[in-house]
Amino acid sequence: MDKQKENIQIVFDKWNDLKVRGNVWRGCQRDSNGKIPYEVRRAIRGALDHYPLLDVCRAIGNYALVLFGKEYRWTYAWKIGVFFTVKYEKRKEGEKKWWQFLPHNFCEADYLTKYAAEHRRYVNKRLMANAQAKRPPETTYKPKGIPLARDIQAEKVKRVKQLKEL
Repeated sequence: MDKQKENIQIVFDKWNDLKVRGNVWRGCQRDSNGKIPYEVRRAIRGALDHYPLLDVCRAIGNYALVLFGKEYRWTYAWKIGVFFTVKYEKRKEGEKKWWQFLPHNFCEADYLTKYAAEHRRYVNKRLMANAQAKRPPETTYKPKGIPLARDIQAEKVKRVKQLKEL
């Protein structure tokens, strides 16, 4: 088996491995001869012509993450042939929708529901507050020879008291 057929087989298997009884994932069956259907082979080959195998598999994983996760607002399950071919526009050179799931384009936060996004922001804010509370005292970060802002303020207060006494 040559490298291209092997890569098509890997992508096809990755897609079908995500199909579990009862979930919304739309797996793909082989034809009556036991081969991957022509339309699916052509769609996968088109993706692999432009992107490495690892990126295509990660895009499938990112799509599955968004589709299966309860905190995400994506609900529509594509078939594999449609996943790799559907475009935003009807033009031949239009952007394909699956590109949004490529590792360098994918941002998990873009797909969160409003509640999940608010919850994640709240949790991150709490984590940052806890991290700052556990920070060692400011004096440990003092570079030698450079006074801290609180030391400068204390000096100013001391000078004002001395001037008032005169």
